[in-house]
Amino acid sequence: MTTKTMFFCKEADDLLKERVNVLVKAYAIKYARQFVKEYIAENLSVILSDSEYLTSKDVMNVLKISRSTLNRRIKNGELNPVNPDSSRNYRFIKSEVYNLK
Repeated sequence: MTTKTMFFCKEADDLLKERVNVLVKAYAIKYARQFVKEYIAENLSVILSDSEYLTSKDVMNVLKISRSTLNRRIKNGELNPVNPDSSRNYRFIKSEVYNLK
């Protein structure tokens, strides 16, 4: 396989490739940082919580699911609340929820 040079000399072409590589890496770092910041913002209260239980809202945030998906997973036995007789304010064991993630 042969590579084509975009410019008249190989040095200019190599310089362009090097600059593109640097820009791609900078772009990747920028968006990786943004992803980490968003993840921490969404999950910080859960991570720092001393409680071994999570609320329904916490579970929905951690698993990124809706209320209807949460209810379906409870009905199917995928999620087991510690207070199944409650109508809406379920509590879940934190370690079990994170094992599903």
